[in-house]
Amino acid sequence: MQLSNSMKNFYKFNFNLDETFDEYKLIKDFLDPNLVGQFYDDFSVFSSEILSSINSSKTSLEKIGIWVNHYSQGDFNEIHNHDHEEYQQKCDYTGILILEVGENEDLIILDETNTIPSSYKLTDGDCYLIRNDIFHGLEVVNDKLIALMFMVKS
Repeated sequence: MQLSNSMKNFYKFNFNLDETFDEYKLIKDFLDPNLVGQFYDDFSVFSSEILSSINSSKTSLEKIGIWVNHYSQGDFNEIHNHDHEEYQQKCDYTGILILEVGENEDLIILDETNTIPSSYKLTDGDCYLIRNDIFHGLEVVNDKLIALMFMVKS
């Protein structure tokens, strides 16, 4: 389900992730190439909603890069974007799928002009699709967070 978003810098969804997604919680860093295809198969039920939101004519997500980040208490992810040329050639958006999260964990996403930050409380199944040029980061983690990142080419 897509939540309303008046800005065009990101999209937010919340998906019900079944036990199929539990195995991704065990991975750290980049997925084994054999698992990349499996993830996109597991995630295919959500693909059309994501692609339709970004006005893509594609019927499925391309199998590009995927990695999993584990954050523990005290960890954070500095404010950054993915606007460098090599990344831009691969994709237009980065997807952040929240696999498991403790209480009161916040994602920061800046507005279209990259000046005004907004904070978003994270819950299991949240999926953010952020344009490559938009700055975002993770506030200091209070408990834990496991997030799977994937690339989307429109």
